[in-house]
Amino acid sequence: MSGTPSKPAAAAANLSLSPPAHGYSTRSRSPSPAPPGSGRSRSRSPTATLTRSMARMQVASPGGNGSAAPGSPRSRAARSSTTALVYDERCLLHQANYAHVEQPARASTTMQLLKSSGVYGRCVHVPSRPARDDELIGQAHTAEHVAKIDGTAQLDYKPAEPDSETEGDDTLYPDCKFLDNDTYVNQHSAAAARLAIGGLVDLCEAVLAGRVRNGFAVIRPPGHHADTVRASGFCLYNNVACAVQALKAKHPELKRFMIVDFDVHHGDGTQSIFYDDPDVLYTSIHRYQHGTFYPKTGAHTDCGGANALGSTVNVPLNYTRMGDHEYLTITKQILAPIAREFQPDMLLISAGFDCAQGDPLGGMEVSSDGFGHITRALMQAVPQHGRVVMALEGGYNVRAVSEGVVSCVRALLGDDLQPLEDPFAFLGKREIAKLQQKRELFLRDMDQVVREQRKYWKCMKQVSMLPPEVAARLEQEAAVAAAAAAAAAATTAAKVPAAAPSAGAPSQDATVAAAPASAPIAAAPAPLAQAPVASLSVASAAEALASLAMAPTPQRNATVASPPKPTGV
Repeated sequence: MSGTPSKPAAAAANLSLSPPAHGYSTRSRSPSPAPPGSGRSRSRSPTATLTRSMARMQVASPGGNGSAAPGSPRSRAARSSTTALVYDERCLLHQANYAHVEQPARASTTMQLLKSSGVYGRCVHVPSRPARDDELIGQAHTAEHVAKIDGTAQLDYKPAEPDSETEGDDTLYPDCKFLDNDTYVNQHSAAAARLAIGGLVDLCEAVLAGRVRNGFAVIRPPGHHADTVRASGFCLYNNVACAVQALKAKHPELKRFMIVDFDVHHGDGTQSIFYDDPDVLYTSIHRYQHGTFYPKTGAHTDCGGANALGSTVNVPLNYTRMGDHEYLTITKQILAPIAREFQPDMLLISAGFDCAQGDPLGGMEVSSDGFGHITRALMQAVPQHGRVVMALEGGYNVRAVSEGVVSCVRALLGDDLQPLEDPFAFLGKREIAKLQQKRELFLRDMDQVVREQRKYWKCMKQVSMLPPEVAARLEQEAAVAAAAAAAAAATTAAKVPAAAPSAGAPSQDATVAAAPASAPIAAAPAPLAQAPVASLSVASAAEALASLAMAPTPQRNATVASPPKPTGV
């Protein structure tokens, strides 16, 4: 890039481990309009007053004040019981030419808070390196896709210049190109994407070698929308998929991998890459909105390809404002039991924080403390080795991302977690009634997921998402609806006149007339999801959801020595 270097470019010239103060100017600014058709990029994440906000987010932390260098010498015993972090300042060079929500501040501000909270000094550092071609090409991506992304570094880019609506601002924005309506690249993007994967692979290797127990990769660009042949949804390469591919190739003794994706958007790229692989279990909690929310994939009936049925577990959320208790209910009652039955050799978590409170795109309400509880529940699901690696995906409220990452790292370190707030504590009767109606709809959707997964997982036969009285009522309503449908079908069939026999054919009047009355075609029973929604008492439903979210996960009634090998955005 010619012309005056941008702040991220100047920062990357010094490859010390300390991130720059911030990637953007702290002066208030009006975002420029997004390019035509960039649907996901319209919302703007506030970048003003980040420094002042960081000062208010100081958190006391036992065991360190953030001053220790991440690579300081430690004993082997200390390393094997601690947490590692991956971060490289060069990822800040991947930047759009306007105030895009997928911005460098997502990573730089997260590192600031990790340091100021004291968490950074208690972790060890795994440096990033560019990923090799063999770590990209194969199951994750084609050679043509890798060549296309690498080729973006050679495109003709204009010199960096200020945003057209913020003349006088000292922030320079590099020129960029768009691969689709959402996904931008500049001359540094291909290198940043390779660094993200190289760092994540080496973090997984450190965990496998026992040098650290677990870790978090603060990397960008994100990855879970990229599939084998295309970039999509801000993602160039699929970071987690490339890491799994690299580990499978280098460590044939690793037989099973599990991916948990709690980004608010379904990881359509990750699902498509592993949909026919019975050795990789992909699970996702995502906003679905009955198939209308981006990327409009991830139905609960999508359970894997013909040779890998049960290797995909989708938990779609059809309603907004789902928070800590809903996400913990899913984690403890669905994902954790399946993880125990699957017994993965490594658990990778696609950690997207756009389901957090205040995210401009997500519409969900998971708190920063809630992310820590979700992480801890998943860690407890793989107690046999504790190999857990988290990688940053989405999340476009900078403060929510940084606080969520800190909460997750605290959980990885084994810190005590803050208790979660009661969502009913400060609501009036009318608000409680509305929230409780949504809770019942949520539980019924989760019951659908459980019923689908019972086909593939023994542990799901022990799980009941509905209170017994509600389940009995809904079963009764479904039976009544089925009987009514059968009676209606019989009445309709009885009214249909018999067809006149063709010339020369034997008369079948008696048989035709008698058939509808004696053997009507009964309609199939109405599924549970189509039963009418009945009201549920506030007390009983609140107790049911609280017990699900806070109860220990059910145990298997039989040891499973090997993963289920089907007969399977």
